[in-house]
Amino acid sequence: MKEEIIKKFQDLVSRNSRFLLTVHLNADGDAIGSEIALCKFLKSKGKIVHLLNQEPLPEAYQFLCGDCSIEVFDPELHGSLFESADVIFLIDNSTPGRFAAMKDYLLGSRALKICIDHHPESNPVWDFNIIIDDACATGEIIYDLLIGMGQPIPLDIAQSLYAAIITDTGHFRFSITNARTHEIVSHLVRIGVNPQKVYQEVYERIPLEYIRLMGCAFENVTREDEGKIAHIDITREMIDRCSAHHIDTSDILNPILTIDRVKVAVLFKELADGRSKVSLRSKGDVDVNLLASEFGGGGHKNASGIVMNEGLEEAKRKILARLRKAFSS
Repeated sequence: MKEEIIKKFQDLVSRNSRFLLTVHLNADGDAIGSEIALCKFLKSKGKIVHLLNQEPLPEAYQFLCGDCSIEVFDPELHGSLFESADVIFLIDNSTPGRFAAMKDYLLGSRALKICIDHHPESNPVWDFNIIIDDACATGEIIYDLLIGMGQPIPLDIAQSLYAAIITDTGHFRFSITNARTHEIVSHLVRIGVNPQKVYQEVYERIPLEYIRLMGCAFENVTREDEGKIAHIDITREMIDRCSAHHIDTSDILNPILTIDRVKVAVLFKELADGRSKVSLRSKGDVDVNLLASEFGGGGHKNASGIVMNEGLEEAKRKILARLRKAFSS
């Protein structure tokens, strides 16, 4: 990481007192682990810190919190936080639209807005952007900032960073994993992180409703284009039947990508407001981020997502037509 980025970050922290931290809609382990790690660091410096997210903290990540409590955004309760903050950290997301109901409050705040992210974004609107798109996770960027400042990393912060990195690298199986990824987690383990404990907390606390919903989704796996494309649906009826209204469905897609010959896996989820969420995963050189960006979404080369205003069937028609065209060219 460039020395001038570290120095600017250090100056911003030292000169300000009140910090607001938030992450994208449907926050994942990288967003939450990075957010909590940064919160703990700021609190260690005597700062006033508020964590404000758009959904309740998933149970799988509650073990990371300690004294960092995450509040769920309510305009009537939290609107004033955007005005009283000196600095707002936008973590693991550089796209205004993925802050959903918070978007207008963020853009209207006079606070200094700092983005820390590893998703590529061509035109971020924030005051200071620490966007490093070859980092394996936003947790890696937080790690580099702390190390660059000469800060010791205590065990609780190390554990949060470890959780961030393992979740965004798919436990080191995604292509963004590299030698440096393993060097960082080796250091975190030497600090005292227990890999087995973190794995159990993150991956072995799956709700029964998730398993039931996964079974329903797998019943409708469809392959096409000589098996290169596979997709599944999750409808509101399925969610109701499985009582899975608060289940994060993103990882349900991952086993579909392991099917022989499949290059791209797509999950189409019907949202409660009639819109559709599209999750895309791919292998090798197939860049689903390019496709997602065409429809207002984004993410990584091999893992991206979109929220579309169309209903499920129309979203399927548009996305699958675009995928078929990509494979036929």
